[in-house]
Amino acid sequence: MHIFDSVGIGASSVVHRAIYVPVHRVLALKKISIFDKEKRQQILNEITTLSAASCYPGLVEFQGIFYTPDSGEIYFALEYMDGGSLADIIRVKKFITEPVLSHMLQKVLLALRYLHEVRRLVHRDIKPANLLLNLKRDTKITDFGVTSGLHDSVTMCATFLGSVTYMSPERIRNENYSYAADIWSLGLTALECATGRYPYDVNGGEADLMLQILEDPSPTPPQHMHSEEFCSFIDACLQKDADARPTCNELLSHSFIKKYEGPGVDLAEYNKSVHDPAERLSQIAHMLAVHYYLIFGVT
Repeated sequence: MHIFDSVGIGASSVVHRAIYVPVHRVLALKKISIFDKEKRQQILNEITTLSAASCYPGLVEFQGIFYTPDSGEIYFALEYMDGGSLADIIRVKKFITEPVLSHMLQKVLLALRYLHEVRRLVHRDIKPANLLLNLKRDTKITDFGVTSGLHDSVTMCATFLGSVTYMSPERIRNENYSYAADIWSLGLTALECATGRYPYDVNGGEADLMLQILEDPSPTPPQHMHSEEFCSFIDACLQKDADARPTCNELLSHSFIKKYEGPGVDLAEYNKSVHDPAERLSQIAHMLAVHYYLIFGVT
């Protein structure tokens, strides 16, 4: 494996671009230290989820895993998503237009429905940084380190993991929760993408943020700037009562998703407008040049 520059840094991991030498394939290499007990459990969760669901088109593909005992680090080899994340798009474009966002959310909802209904998993960390794009037109879910399994339709989770900023009210109250917690996180993510800003005030610290989520009315899009369908979609996702939130299947039939179905939006072209394809090709070409030079030097 030839490892190159980092393309992302999370709370417990660093992601590098890499090339797998035997097949000359560009991958994303996620590096995690396993000395921390909590991180070890996250790794086990991620291995289980990725290995069981790696072929589903809406989830980032799992290519393998290896461990370096000297450094105490474990590496996930994942599909390289060359379009970055929704968080990257917000930084570059400031916001995402409704037609584009609707197409992206449809793909995310299909993948999330698979996690909920087939794999019986709550993702627990849906946010813009964990929704990745490529230059082909795909939008995929990544980062399964804090997923939790629900073995039947009435089982609930009771642990406090994931990003507090996108955490549902029932999770903040440390109550049992289920798939609806992901719907809340998706609603906040969609609202942030459409408006270009996170809807709560984060300047007062984590405790103040949690109080806002619990006590303030759920955030809504500015109605003079957004369609009735989008406002309805956000309102449905951000119901304080978890039982009142729709399922992924119900959201896939929502008027906001249906409104923009069809060939009107080309996500491949949109993704290219965010990231210059020529620059990305230049980066890959440089990696391959170094990669082949290293092989030539060894031989």
